[in-house]
Amino acid sequence: MQALIEQARNRFRKKDVKHYSFLALYNELGYTTDANYAKRWLLIQRIYANYSKADRQLIGYLLKQELKAYRAGSALADSVYLCAFMLYDTMKEKDSLLLYQAKLSGNTDLQCCVDTEILFGKKPKATLNFLKRKKRQGRKIAKQALKAIKYYRSYKDAIYQEPKAFSRFFKERRGPNLIETMQACFNQDELNNG
Repeated sequence: MQALIEQARNRFRKKDVKHYSFLALYNELGYTTDANYAKRWLLIQRIYANYSKADRQLIGYLLKQELKAYRAGSALADSVYLCAFMLYDTMKEKDSLLLYQAKLSGNTDLQCCVDTEILFGKKPKATLNFLKRKKRQGRKIAKQALKAIKYYRSYKDAIYQEPKAFSRFFKERRGPNLIETMQACFNQDELNNG
């Protein structure tokens, strides 16, 4: 797994991580499960322990897979949020579109779980400028993201943390709690065999 992470840091290719992609399986009752969920969670956990900007593309890919799994009902909001935070922490302006999807394209559980600061980006002014400048591909999502940011900023009594304080809070408190919750969701055999 560490070799995969190192390879992705040097040159990210989707084909190298296809075994971690969302893979829908349906049981006899029609419920969806994700054949790669436990394995992907182990990778996410391994990356979270020591991630850097070099992991940004891999993190973005994993976030997309977690969103697919979440929408299919086979992932927890916690794993989506952990990926969203890592992308936030390593983000480029263009990642704001995916972070918007992580916050607001799921159901209420996901909307409540993912902190609003994720929408604002590490550099809020740069994020706003990027979203305002977005022309073709992604323009619809950019408009929705701008509308959401305006909505959240309209609350005069709301207190949002500055990016550095939010990152510190997440790394010291929220992240460890998410990891603990996710570990409790898998039995040790699943994790060892994933």
